[in-house]
Amino acid sequence: KRLNDAFLAMVPNPNDPTVKAAYAAMSKETIDQYQELINDGYTFEFKDTEPYANSQEMIDDLRNNKHLFILSTEAEFGNEPITDQQRTENPLLQDSGFKDVNGKTLLINDVFRGTHDFYGHSELGNSFGTKGEENAWQVHARMYSPLARRAMTMETRAQNAFVNFSGVNDKIGGLREEARKLREEGDEEGAKKIVEQIYKEGMFGPQKVGLVA
Repeated sequence: KRLNDAFLAMVPNPNDPTVKAAYAAMSKETIDQYQELINDGYTFEFKDTEPYANSQEMIDDLRNNKHLFILSTEAEFGNEPITDQQRTENPLLQDSGFKDVNGKTLLINDVFRGTHDFYGHSELGNSFGTKGEENAWQVHARMYSPLARRAMTMETRAQNAFVNFSGVNDKIGGLREEARKLREEGDEEGAKKIVEQIYKEGMFGPQKVGLVA
């Protein structure tokens, strides 16, 4: 909750030298991590809508197929379409130099989504819920230098603090629990419908280029 308060109070400052250095370091280190996954034979593919019904589907795809769908940044970047100003100010919206298996250009933010899902979520089976996202940050943050970690924390832990502790998504918590119970009862179709509702109604944090820690 304290982190959410700090996130909301933080004024974006993309031209601050420390902010620029942190995001540059995060971008470089993320690209290096992604290259390692490519070298290991993993493939990545764009989706314009949420590609998995739950975290386990994603983890199974990675572990069984060495394949991962990435939710396209161009299609889903917060609650609003990407603006021209954001493309200028946000280093993560630049071309990563990579393409997916279908030849589509990956932005650095797309590459980060792929590496975070792999290292943060799939390695230890961390879910997309409140605890799972915190654990994913804990795991993945250790792979970054101290400077890069500051930007990476902003893009994960700080934004998730808003999603989970600002109050805008209080209803979502109950829906997640309902979906979990339906899965336990074997009603995958019912759970899927609730997940679709969650993605439709859920609110993301405002996109800010800055540092909270």
